[in-house]
Amino acid sequence: MNEYTLLLLDLIMLRVEEKDDLLYNKLYEAFTCIFKEPIMKKKPIEIKYSISVLVEYFAHKEEYEKCLALHQLGFEMYNSIS
Repeated sequence: MNEYTLLLLDLIMLRVEEKDDLLYNKLYEAFTCIFKEPIMKKKPIEIKYSISVLVEYFAHKEEYEKCLALHQLGFEMYNSIS
């Protein structure tokens, strides 16, 4: 299995097990590190929506550094030319 498939399986298991904190942190890691380049190339609307959901979650948890990183990712996506 490739890295993308393993990530998806991991996310599904975290969702099924209702481990929201781990789920959101895993998504954050994927968006800002592991899969940042593929995300920047594709820019699907679901990713933009997911970023806003993650920002709300981390703002509620008062993890403002993560909010800033996600805002920057969204800004890069918005301003990138493909």
